[in-house]
Amino acid sequence: MVQKVLLFGDVGVDDAIALIYAHLNEEIELVGIVADYGNVSRKDAVANVHYLFKLLNIPTDIPIMGGAEVPMTAEEPTFYPEIHGKYGLGPIVPGIYEGIIENFFEIIKIIEKYEDELVIINIGRLTSLANLFILFKTLMSKVKAFYIMGGAFWVPRNVTAVSEANYPCGSYCC
Repeated sequence: MVQKVLLFGDVGVDDAIALIYAHLNEEIELVGIVADYGNVSRKDAVANVHYLFKLLNIPTDIPIMGGAEVPMTAEEPTFYPEIHGKYGLGPIVPGIYEGIIENFFEIIKIIEKYEDELVIINIGRLTSLANLFILFKTLMSKVKAFYIMGGAFWVPRNVTAVSEANYPCGSYCC
């Protein structure tokens, strides 16, 4: 059975691999990508998605939406180019994307279109997904399934003593 997937991520090296896998897997139909800040800025994440779509000949009718630009604290995020490279794709320079980035509410159309067929997979920061739950609780309850990535190997946290990058309250959150 083919799963209709809406993928959320910051589309650095690791998320690029997930995007490529989703594109090549015959059991997954990508119905949209939400590019958030994380390893790189939202602007660079959106540019990375467009670069990968062009590189892999992914159909341009799959919507690409700009997600969160900052965390809910409104603090400017810190990026670490020494980890994933300046643009998040290691040594690759994807180029600048000049198109639409602020189209977040297009996500609502996708959820309304697919509802109980839709699987949301979030492999980056959770800010955009959290905002959708805050603003559209009833609509979000119609989604078939949610899968989120988080945690760190061999350490209890990886950002501060009390938080992890993808889980704001820590890996052992209740």
